[in-house]
Amino acid sequence: MADQSGIKKIIGGVIIILLIAIISISIYNTYLGVPKKINYLVPHVPYHGIYNHINGFYSSPTLATLTILEYYGDKRYTVRQLLERLEFQTQGNPSYIQNLAQFFKENGYEIAFGDPSKTSLEQIKEYINPQKKIPVMILAKRSEDPLTKHTQEQRVVIGVLDDQKKLIVHDIAFGNNYALSYDDFQKTYVPNSILAVWPSQDLGSQISGINANYMYPPRLRAMDIVGPLFIERMDAAYLAIIDKNYEEALALFNKIVQDPRFNNIHPVMQLVIYFGLASVLESMEKTDELIALMNDKSLPINHDLDKNYDGWKYDLKTEFPTLQKPEFSLPYIVLSNAYTRKGDLKKAREYYDKAFDLHPGYLMEVEQIPSNSPILK
Repeated sequence: MADQSGIKKIIGGVIIILLIAIISISIYNTYLGVPKKINYLVPHVPYHGIYNHINGFYSSPTLATLTILEYYGDKRYTVRQLLERLEFQTQGNPSYIQNLAQFFKENGYEIAFGDPSKTSLEQIKEYINPQKKIPVMILAKRSEDPLTKHTQEQRVVIGVLDDQKKLIVHDIAFGNNYALSYDDFQKTYVPNSILAVWPSQDLGSQISGINANYMYPPRLRAMDIVGPLFIERMDAAYLAIIDKNYEEALALFNKIVQDPRFNNIHPVMQLVIYFGLASVLESMEKTDELIALMNDKSLPINHDLDKNYDGWKYDLKTEFPTLQKPEFSLPYIVLSNAYTRKGDLKKAREYYDKAFDLHPGYLMEVEQIPSNSPILK
């Protein structure tokens, strides 16, 4: 009997030790920063990027900020107001993240930066979980390509899938609900760029809140096809323009429009690319080639731009409220300027009138036609 009593005491002691160990591990994991496994997608976060906004007019800080505001039901800013407010404060500014944080703070949000004592994934998991449901803004390099490795963009992280070792992000070029491997995330992540924001208690009572009726749409087929094309060549082409390396820019734009993937791009975005190529031809004083580009490539697709293109659609009335028809005035503006340079003022005026009829007031607002142009006399 004595032996059995001793055995019971030993077993009881082992059980107590195991319980203490389990409780200690639980406390350590919960309070000392070792994250538990998370497989969670924050629901109802809207997407804003090139698949529903016209590239070149907006920037990643603007669209990421719009994503967060819309997620919380904050409708105080239009995209154009955000562009004016944020763009010049953030681009190329070393205080990039701080400026975004200041904007949210001034507008009634609580803000939190990442904790540098933790890994980037640990920091993201603090907010991407079933309890908090807070999307996280991060800064990422666009690619590892030597030509574009210095360009960065704002991404919105909406999910963490530990079992698959993937993050789910809204990305301007790769679209909504883009799955990014942990390895690819680490390669492109810009250190110390995590920003999480959520409405203060006072603000929460003034805005409409999360739209539970919004469900994630399926990813467009084009996102996986043309996303890499934008990253591989578009960035490099526009960087070449900025550097005034027009020969390089011309070669890159020609590669883009000749790439088979170009045919998967919505006509709106094809036109945007043609306008970029036109600006290069103008800078190189290749006026005849520019005119041929507009007549042979741009004008034939410049119609019915509000139609669904394999699931890809733009709301042009929202972006351009004064637009009279779903087509751009810019091809006509480009042609008007080109014929003005050639001294053919009759044709220049003809294209100017077409542009004006299509989009009254736009020409002067964006100074596409100088007020002292001879065609206005």
